[in-house]
Amino acid sequence: METKTNKSFFRKFSKYFLVYFLFIFVAANFYLKHSNILIYSNATDDVAMLNIKWGMSPTEILFVTDTDFNHIIAEDPNHKSISQHLPLIDETNKSEINYYFVNNQLYKVRIKENIATDTHDKVAKFIEKIGVNKNEKNIISDLYEGEKIRTENGRQKMSVYIGFDAKDKPVNTYVTMYYKPIANKYEI
Repeated sequence: METKTNKSFFRKFSKYFLVYFLFIFVAANFYLKHSNILIYSNATDDVAMLNIKWGMSPTEILFVTDTDFNHIIAEDPNHKSISQHLPLIDETNKSEINYYFVNNQLYKVRIKENIATDTHDKVAKFIEKIGVNKNEKNIISDLYEGEKIRTENGRQKMSVYIGFDAKDKPVNTYVTMYYKPIANKYEI
């Protein structure tokens, strides 16, 4: 007798379970597609910095960095600029990082690192962290002379320079990284 009531219960509510499951599936699929994550991700295998890859969406960068965004500026539906403060060298001094997106794909990163104190050591750590492929001593001395260091390796361009407050008083180190395949695809 109990098996009949159990069968009738499942028969009676099976279409509701199916509709509920279908609704959950469609909602999850919509969220993944809208956020450009998991199967809808546009991330490449090329790393911009830390664990952030070129082509990632803003949502993916939030997951990777586990830090909220400070400012979000949308120039139009296709172009977006987002800023965040991350500890690239140490926890006490966070770098200001600006991400630039086209169609929710990361194509440019600008980093501003304050180096007003512990300058030479901090610049050396920063250069090492962002991965400039030249002789470190020459880079640091060239930067302190006011030169702009430009590197290009395959698909990525990078420029590094120091901003001075007064002569021989460096304040910030600036880095701009640019991913050519995405920029060329959208003619930026």
